[in-house]
Amino acid sequence: MKKLFITLGLLGLLSCGSHEESDYRIITSMEFEETNFTRLKKLTDDFARKHPESDKLKEIKELKNKIIKQENILKEYRDIEINIRNEKGSYIDKLNKKLIMTENFKNKYLENKIIDKVEEDINKIKLEINEEEKKINALKEKEKFKKNINKKIYSKYDEFQDTRWFYGKDEKGNHTSKKSKFYIYGGGSKHSNSPTFLRVVFQYRGDNWIFFDDVKIIYDGILENLDLSNHKYKRDAFYGGVYEIYDLAIDNSYIEKFNKICQAKTVKIRFTGEYYYEFKLSKSDKEKVLNIIMAYEY
Repeated sequence: MKKLFITLGLLGLLSCGSHEESDYRIITSMEFEETNFTRLKKLTDDFARKHPESDKLKEIKELKNKIIKQENILKEYRDIEINIRNEKGSYIDKLNKKLIMTENFKNKYLENKIIDKVEEDINKIKLEINEEEKKINALKEKEKFKKNINKKIYSKYDEFQDTRWFYGKDEKGNHTSKKSKFYIYGGGSKHSNSPTFLRVVFQYRGDNWIFFDDVKIIYDGILENLDLSNHKYKRDAFYGGVYEIYDLAIDNSYIEKFNKICQAKTVKIRFTGEYYYEFKLSKSDKEKVLNIIMAYEY
């Protein structure tokens, strides 16, 4: 009987030891990640309650303290966002404050595993600051343009069409000529200060017809081809020559394209049909186009 009690006692000790080892392995096998902190704290509390005499108890308690410390660090980091949200001031000011506070946090916890995320967030904040500064500068340019809009464009009201027509000026104040081979103009309501839609004109004037229905544009080594064969045109003769005109409505994709074209240093245009006609855009022509587009966009 005594041997039986000793055997049962040993089995009990082995069983306790087995449970202790199993509980310990579960705890130590879990990743030290925020998503596991709540469960890890519970498991460490359970371990201390179930195995108060364990030689691993000190290690388990240290792990719990480490979790609590990390939770406090994470809270401190999240508080940066909360504090910035409650700050007064412009969005760009808040971003700059957030950057300073985040960089200070990084320097404080250089050895902490959160540092990779903090550095990633710092890069995101810097990008956001850069984008916001671009927006601010664009708005400043817009306001500057609005103040000087009369130096960039001019308009004429047509009471029969009940439309105000807008045309660009170059930097010297020269007006757009309706005889220009290529120009952009716009329209709006009677009291508009700037155009609400734009149109493009391709125009040939010469001694003989070329019957063009295709426009090729080369700028900065890039070739753009505009097929006009499905668009309406006007052809007529006048004393001393002939003219051929396409006057087309353009959407934002073409406006963006012409804006890019007219920023190029050299722009060559060819009207192609049965014959062809070639010319270069002058600096003045490009400035007039850019100014009317700017007036439309602003």
